[in-house]
Amino acid sequence: MNILIADAGSTKTEWVMVESGRDSTFVLTPGINPSTQSRTTVWSSIQIARNQLNFSKIDKIEFYGAGCRDHAATMMSAMLKEAFQCEVAFVHSDLLGAARAGCQGQPGIIGILGTGSNSGLCNGHQITQTRPALGYLLGDEGSGNYYGKLILKAYYYQELDPLMCSQLEEAYPHIKENYLSALYSLPMVAAELASFFPWIAARRSDHQIKELIHSGITDFIKNRIQPLLKERHYPIYLAGSVAFQLKEEYRIALRSYGIEELYFIEKPLKGLIRYHEDYERD
Repeated sequence: MNILIADAGSTKTEWVMVESGRDSTFVLTPGINPSTQSRTTVWSSIQIARNQLNFSKIDKIEFYGAGCRDHAATMMSAMLKEAFQCEVAFVHSDLLGAARAGCQGQPGIIGILGTGSNSGLCNGHQITQTRPALGYLLGDEGSGNYYGKLILKAYYYQELDPLMCSQLEEAYPHIKENYLSALYSLPMVAAELASFFPWIAARRSDHQIKELIHSGITDFIKNRIQPLLKERHYPIYLAGSVAFQLKEEYRIALRSYGIEELYFIEKPLKGLIRYHEDYERD
């Protein structure tokens, strides 16, 4: 069976064509989110993948991505079927993709920490329990945009020491004048806020940044992990760029909750290939 698997994020989409008896073919295209992007933008990215993949026939498509729910997921499935001339196209959430990639058919808790954040309990194949994803206005604890809000609040409330304040202004000179008005009018506020995280991560040894990072980790565990641990302790799998950069901090924090089984998923697509090879499901 020839299966096309895709893992879509806000900035990039990774595609892999898994063909029986042949090596896998990987393709990289722009990010896809059918809930926030126009149909034209999504279709353009799909066509890039379609033109780069060399295949004769696709039996099934398994697409995992942010914003893939309700009407957006239905639209996504229809476009994939049309573009690839495939009768079967399943569209799943990015949370389920990370869960299958990490859990590999066994129960576990999955957390995503990237531009935004999410979490859920997986039985190995499906998400059985989750916490509401409230977005950057009310939720996204521990995410890139969450840390962006924390550092900007500290900056504008003049809570950063002079040296740290100067370093932030040097890296992001646009924050000094009329930045807040521009920020609130941006079409992708979460991504803009998350752009501050690399700067934060690079200064994690500073005591102010340590406190900021600890605050984000604590809020994520309290709101998105602990409520899923009521019945028993499960292995925890964390995916996303923020999780991967804060591996040691999360290991220390979760150890204080008695959790030792903590794993990080750097490349969900690799795990998804293995999952679909071992558990081919309709």
